[in-house]
Amino acid sequence: MSDLQNANHKVEEEQEFYFTHWPPIQPYICSTTKDFQEEKDYLTHNIFPKLNQLCRARGTYFKAVDLRRTTEEQPDYTDSSLHLMQANLSSQQLKLCLDYISNSSPFFICMLGHTYGEFRPENSKHLCADSSSTQGLSKIEQNLYVAANNGYPWVLYEENQNCSITELEIIQAALGKYTEFHYFYFRDYSYIDCKLQNVGEKERERILSNFTSRSDYEEMKIRKLKARIINSGLSVRFYKDLQELRDLVLEDWSAVIEKLYPACSMSDNIGNEHNLQHAYHEAFAENLCKVFVPSKESKKIFELLDIFVKGNIKNEDDYLSESQTSNVFYTSVSGSKGIATNKPVLLLCGDRGCGKSSLIATWVKAFQQKHPSALILQYYVGSNGCGDDIMSFMRHCIIQLRFKYFGTLDEDDAFSENTSDIWVFPLVVGAFLAAIRLKPCILILDGIDELTGIYGQSTQQVKEFSWLPNSLPTHFKFIITTTFSCLSYQSLITRSDVHVAEVVYTSNEDTRISIFQQQLSMPYKEILHCDLQSITSKKEIRSPLQLAILANELRVCGMYRKEMECLGEYLEAMSVQELLALVFKRWVEDYSWAVEKKKRDQKRKVLSAHHIPDKGLKGWIVDVLCLISVSRYGLAEHDIQQLLNVLGYKNEHAVTYLHWAAFRAATFKWIREKPDGLLCFHHQSLKEAVEYRFLGVITPVNESYPSSFQNPMNHKKTALHQVLIQYFQKQNFSRRTYQELPWHMKMTGNWNELYNFLSSPKIIDLLSKNARHNYQMKLDFVHYWQVLAVEKYDPVVAYLSMMHTLINHHICHETESKGNCIFTEANQETSRLETIGKIRLIFSAATFLKDIGKSSETEDLLLATEALLLEGDFENLEATEVLFKLQTYIGEVYLEMGRTQEGYQYLQKARDTLGHIPPNYLMNKDAIKQKGKLLCYLTILMLERDSVEGSKMLEETLTFLKLFATSPNEQARLQLFKGLQKFFTGFYSKAKICFRACLDTRCRLYGQSHILVGEVQEYLADLLNHLKNLKDVKIIYIFRTYRRQAIENYNEVIKIKEDMERLATSLQVRKQLRLSLSNTLYKLGKLLHGQPGFYTKEEIAEILRRSLDYRICSLGSEHPLTFEVRCLLKKIETEHWSDRSWADSTVREANVWRQKRLKWSIKPQNCFNARSSAIGKAVKFQKTKSTELCNPSNSDYILNNILRTEYETSDQQASKQDFFTQQSHVKTAVSSHQDNKNLSDRTSIKSPKSAVSKFSWSPHKRANSVMSHSQSSAACQPIYICQNSLIGPCSTIESLITFVRPETGSGSHKVLHRSAWYNVPGRYPTPHAPLPPKRHQIWREVSKKTGW
Repeated sequence: MSDLQNANHKVEEEQEFYFTHWPPIQPYICSTTKDFQEEKDYLTHNIFPKLNQLCRARGTYFKAVDLRRTTEEQPDYTDSSLHLMQANLSSQQLKLCLDYISNSSPFFICMLGHTYGEFRPENSKHLCADSSSTQGLSKIEQNLYVAANNGYPWVLYEENQNCSITELEIIQAALGKYTEFHYFYFRDYSYIDCKLQNVGEKERERILSNFTSRSDYEEMKIRKLKARIINSGLSVRFYKDLQELRDLVLEDWSAVIEKLYPACSMSDNIGNEHNLQHAYHEAFAENLCKVFVPSKESKKIFELLDIFVKGNIKNEDDYLSESQTSNVFYTSVSGSKGIATNKPVLLLCGDRGCGKSSLIATWVKAFQQKHPSALILQYYVGSNGCGDDIMSFMRHCIIQLRFKYFGTLDEDDAFSENTSDIWVFPLVVGAFLAAIRLKPCILILDGIDELTGIYGQSTQQVKEFSWLPNSLPTHFKFIITTTFSCLSYQSLITRSDVHVAEVVYTSNEDTRISIFQQQLSMPYKEILHCDLQSITSKKEIRSPLQLAILANELRVCGMYRKEMECLGEYLEAMSVQELLALVFKRWVEDYSWAVEKKKRDQKRKVLSAHHIPDKGLKGWIVDVLCLISVSRYGLAEHDIQQLLNVLGYKNEHAVTYLHWAAFRAATFKWIREKPDGLLCFHHQSLKEAVEYRFLGVITPVNESYPSSFQNPMNHKKTALHQVLIQYFQKQNFSRRTYQELPWHMKMTGNWNELYNFLSSPKIIDLLSKNARHNYQMKLDFVHYWQVLAVEKYDPVVAYLSMMHTLINHHICHETESKGNCIFTEANQETSRLETIGKIRLIFSAATFLKDIGKSSETEDLLLATEALLLEGDFENLEATEVLFKLQTYIGEVYLEMGRTQEGYQYLQKARDTLGHIPPNYLMNKDAIKQKGKLLCYLTILMLERDSVEGSKMLEETLTFLKLFATSPNEQARLQLFKGLQKFFTGFYSKAKICFRACLDTRCRLYGQSHILVGEVQEYLADLLNHLKNLKDVKIIYIFRTYRRQAIENYNEVIKIKEDMERLATSLQVRKQLRLSLSNTLYKLGKLLHGQPGFYTKEEIAEILRRSLDYRICSLGSEHPLTFEVRCLLKKIETEHWSDRSWADSTVREANVWRQKRLKWSIKPQNCFNARSSAIGKAVKFQKTKSTELCNPSNSDYILNNILRTEYETSDQQASKQDFFTQQSHVKTAVSSHQDNKNLSDRTSIKSPKSAVSKFSWSPHKRANSVMSHSQSSAACQPIYICQNSLIGPCSTIESLITFVRPETGSGSHKVLHRSAWYNVPGRYPTPHAPLPPKRHQIWREVSKKTGW
């Protein structure tokens, strides 16, 4: 019972469903009808929920199937048509039970007492198998004939004709078959004796009639059945009361769960999005393989696929050796069978319904059996009801490929350290391209014609595949399936790296007959060969989909009408859509009925009649199909039952469990059950037919815009959205509610309700618990606020209001007035929360505001949260834990905002708070991550302030990271700090190796253009820039190499920062990015300074002018850092003043550069794209840029010895200490200036027009580095903040200055002013010359005097 208790606690605490690719456990419940209702009710309400919770914790679910419910509960029908339909349905009960037993196999539960169930009398006549009429037969005999004529002829065998329905169920399930998970529970007679105690005579007679045999013949039959079961060796249990039955069922089925899904094999992250996605696609592919029929055409496609991916089955060692020596991975199969194997993309095209999906799923299964080491990832668009966008596919591949390569998968940052990366399309593409380069892999993307738009990308942009580069890895193979009419087909066939293959219909008649028989799934059903030929020879019936529809209808339609007449009508259909329209018509006529609409609905029926072709079709079948189509993820069976009740199907019009079972038996293949128990359409054609025929829409529901509700043609779809809104508002709040309810609010334009829903504390609590498991939840949250921002709703106002409500213990009356159960219950429950719970909610709300770019408002929430926590004077461990996390997060926010001093103070507070937490708590995974992050922040800050204390902190951080760094992200972080340590100890070549190891890991994780990659590249460039300053003739070639590599790295960093600036939507982030970019440009300009040649000076001046423009825009023209760049620029431009060509050029181009600077100051992100070609001409380095990591060579060994000999002196530490001392004076003055400016910016909160995403970035660079050993060095100290951004200490540009600007009025200030770079001496107005001559006039005078 401990496992059950743990599972219950886990599911209730997390409030989410856990599913994997394992199929569910769905035992069929078999028993006699009248005498086991008490046991069934007890198991349903007390035992099965516990087993289901245990299954959820194991990655599946438990759902018992019971069709033998009491018939006395059937309503009394006053409508003759309903009465006739019910009579017809009662004759199908045996057939439906046998169908469900087959679907539930191998799980079976049978309870037997002392009754035999419904059976034919002892001396009944023999039933003829070829009888064509059931008139005058009893109910049991009608059931026997219906079952015999629809796939179960053995029920009319002589030995089975007198069996009860219960025994026939047992024969179908257990006797002579696989029975490991079949359990029989026999009731002891003492159970009846206990019931007979202290009862009256009438009650005694009733109990005996229900619980005992009514004749000796019945008693003999039940005894023989029990003996047969026992003699067959089946698992039999005996019980005396409900408590014994409870213990037996729990013990048996807990053992079944443990055997199939043992606890030791469960991963800790089975609820994560990637596992759920994997479950969807595995289950979908398995179903496709079951119905595949091989043909001559499919064999050719299989051969083509084998040739196409042949190179990927090589082992990894061969891949590594070949990839290092050759750019061509495939050699032996080039040109074979007419397919170019050097092309990485294969496009399989065919009409919808031709069998592309089943073909590719079957090939994958067969290929993996032949080559188990091959890495194949398959993704079927539309298989999960959601996630139909390309970003979901790329995230799925990224996580799986990283897991296969690195061997670890951290559930918190499995995708990226930066939470905002998941909705930035270019960053996701970069991570995807990096992932496919990790190792040989084969990706399958099936059904790209069903792809939808994503955040920032329209459906058209996604389907054009312009995001996929032309240069793909040689060891990567990408197989895509689509239709000829899809936009993706038109785009992909124009690419040179795509091979196109067509999937054609099979022309072999025998193959078409095999497909038909396979889909029929009735081995005992005999169909004349001439009838089969008449079906498969029709020219209109071409596709496997059409054959499958016909076979399925032939399997079920015989219970209601003549089979061949029905098929004859179907064969007249000219297309799949026409065929489906006829199938819908039969479903409605045979299974459905309608309820009378109220008068207010008459107008709606008239409006829909002119557009919907099947305007006469109505009833609960139509409503069910529409509800499934309109839902986002699908609906569970209990959802549909309750929704039908809402739509008016009550009392005599109620849809009973038997009616639902009959419909499901006919639609098992078309309405499938996903691994999470939700029902959705199996094929896109079926969904499109429902949307057009019954909803009257042309644009698919999942591609509709939020404004589509305004279109009068979509009134029926909008009405169903409203029904689903009302239904989910009344449900208990869960992740399922969050997935459906806000989406329907968006689709109906209920902006106020959507705003209230997202503002509910329950939503914040749910997201804080589940966002780390499900990226889609976070994406949806951001998307909904983006939609609301267009309608002028502000999340800042919402969460500030929520904070005040929580603090003041006040429930929002506006929310209550809505009458929404969810909002009212959520706020009422929130008002009863303890203070710690409220603090957690406000803290979570602040993190979400930060994610959408509201940094200033995030600060307000966080400070209010801290004040609330400190005022409470809490001393328990939970409060200390929250305070530690809160103070760490406040420090992060301040560092990102460039307020280093305040950030440092809060991080120190967090460190002090950490000392009050017991060591056993620090073994928790979340606590370890928090502590590691804190240590990394403080290490950099303390290195900046005090090299001695910083070195001690660096050692502590390294010790911690070595113990707990497990994920690739943490390993890269460890290498970075190792590089810093090696530098401070003088091992420069080892520091370079560590930096390159970090760079290599991050490139493998995020690609070449990620912000974290740029961070490491700048560290490496700074180190190389420092090393090139050593002058020694013996190794001058080494320093030229280092200089070239530093320039290349700086240029790559500039490009990355430019890209990040274009992606950023927050003005504050853009400002930080521009300052950081200015810093990198300044360092590159200083590195290039001193190169001979006119073009080099011109290029240096251009780089520095751009750096100057960024600083003027961000800091102003009088800032000391702006002045520093101006001084260097003046020095370069006046260095060769005697050179007339340079002077003339300066005069002529003065206005040109002034215009350029003006343009840059207005829109800096548009200037100086990446790198100028003039740099390459000036420095005359090699054309190709090499950023690959090099192994330590002999030159590194020589260099390291020389560096240690020359620089490891007593002045080294003094130089570093002097540097930090100078920095502290400058940073104090400038930081206060920026803090005051930030404070003024935060005085008012404005509602943005759109929700924005925040991308963290910090320069972390200084003009004078601790790598340098003199105050005038041009090198820069690499600073790291152990976060997914570079914002933090030294992110403000004041760290670049190495001196304090002279005060106004001082003598030095006067000299500097008179020698300003932009004018020659004598240009300033004086009392003697109020209007001094212009520059060209002075220049003429100087020329005359000097004789130029």
